[in-house]
Amino acid sequence: MARHIDNYGRKEYTINFNGVEISPCTVEETVDGNVTTTFMRYFKTDPTLVRRITETESGSTTTTEDEKSYGNWADRSGLTFIPINDDLTES
Repeated sequence: MARHIDNYGRKEYTINFNGVEISPCTVEETVDGNVTTTFMRYFKTDPTLVRRITETESGSTTTTEDEKSYGNWADRSGLTFIPINDDLTES
């Protein structure tokens, strides 16, 4: 049975699912030219919810993408991400 995972990595039917906002425990930021990529996780467990925020500057405009995935923190660069507001499930 697939269980939904909220934007912090908490699974459906657990305390505070879709509830209290929490701060990330790990934040990694890299800058490559006009692109800044920030990875975050909220719990030091694997697998975990990995959030990726990508900011791209073009002239006077900055475009921000906010996405999430579920997997191992060490594999964060190679995970497949979906928009932050899409449903994420664990099989």
